[in-house]
Amino acid sequence: MLTEQGIVVKANDEFVWVQTQRYTSCQHCGANTSCATASLSKVLGQKASEIKVANQLGVNIGDKVTVGLEEAAFIKTSLLLYLLPLLSLFAAAIGYQSLATYTFFPDHDLLRALAGLIGLGLSLKWVQHIAPKMTNHYRYQPVLLNVDEVSRGDL
Repeated sequence: MLTEQGIVVKANDEFVWVQTQRYTSCQHCGANTSCATASLSKVLGQKASEIKVANQLGVNIGDKVTVGLEEAAFIKTSLLLYLLPLLSLFAAAIGYQSLATYTFFPDHDLLRALAGLIGLGLSLKWVQHIAPKMTNHYRYQPVLLNVDEVSRGDL
């Protein structure tokens, strides 16, 4: 299970919104001073994000919590959002090239690029259709794992 610690910033009876800090692994890398990724993260800075989580532990605003997400859910959504559109782009371009080689279709680079973009667009449209169904499924929802008891005493 992938875990992240954060602070509850909004809460109601059913859901809480947990603010987490995005970190890069640049602090632990030996190439930190000569790496473009490290330079870019210094320019852009550390950003926070909010995660909506079911409030099954009864947490309150200000509580420090640990949020978890199953690795399988993370991998499936990553493949759906990143790999599928990329593969669709290449498959459509290669498919058009094969079609143009064996048929009367013209074989131009511009048409191959256009076919690739059409494949990319169709896959993004399909992802746009299927993503809400995945995000509403309980297997793809983050869960509250525990509450830092010290933070409850501070309030």
